[in-house]
Amino acid sequence: MTTQLLAPGHLLRDTFTSVKTIYRSLLSLYIPISILPLLFIGIPKSSRPIVDIIYSLSISLLFSGAAIFYAYQNLNHREVTPSQSLKIVISKLIQLILLRALLIVILAVAFFLLVIPGIYLSIRFFFADYGLLIENYSTTNAIKRSWQLTENHEWSLFFAFFVQFLATVIPVLLIAMIISPFFQVSSFHLFLGRLPSFESASTIFQGASAIFAWFIGPISLVYSTIIFMILQALDRQNLNER
Repeated sequence: MTTQLLAPGHLLRDTFTSVKTIYRSLLSLYIPISILPLLFIGIPKSSRPIVDIIYSLSISLLFSGAAIFYAYQNLNHREVTPSQSLKIVISKLIQLILLRALLIVILAVAFFLLVIPGIYLSIRFFFADYGLLIENYSTTNAIKRSWQLTENHEWSLFFAFFVQFLATVIPVLLIAMIISPFFQVSSFHLFLGRLPSFESASTIFQGASAIFAWFIGPISLVYSTIIFMILQALDRQNLNER
């Protein structure tokens, strides 16, 4: 039963059915997440990681949190506006920053040691943000909540997230393959960001990728939110059976 509920085909069908009514509002929340970082293209590579970290733990985190809250509430037929969602997340922003920073450290260590533990922990901790924003858990308890929700569902979640990953990465790779011949550069190097950011090919690729991420972001978010809702339902079912 769990395998069927979390099957990628089932999730994709539910996602495209559910996203229609909230897509435009989510697009507005995704502008700071996907489009505004294009302003950083001219920043030297030596400074770019610092700028990216600061932005991802502030503006991007605020709006991605608001998108999570907005999507979840509306998918559960509780109407909230993007601005109301932003206010809620602002009140929890310090906790959210601490949570994200803690997860970055944990996952960085896990991926440094071995890739497989990193992937495993990424799956187990994926819904920590949801635990904090939706279920009002504290920073540490949100991590525990994600661990609890994903227990015994690791393989189903792996395949669900793998399809989500492919749906995001393959189009970006195709964008690189389309652009690279015009500038006589390697599509692989372009895709991996191994060209100077100020080169025309790199600038166009980053712009096209950002626009794609803006359009696909709300769909991907709804996909993840539906998974969270399924895990919540399964958790309630397990509690009732005890």
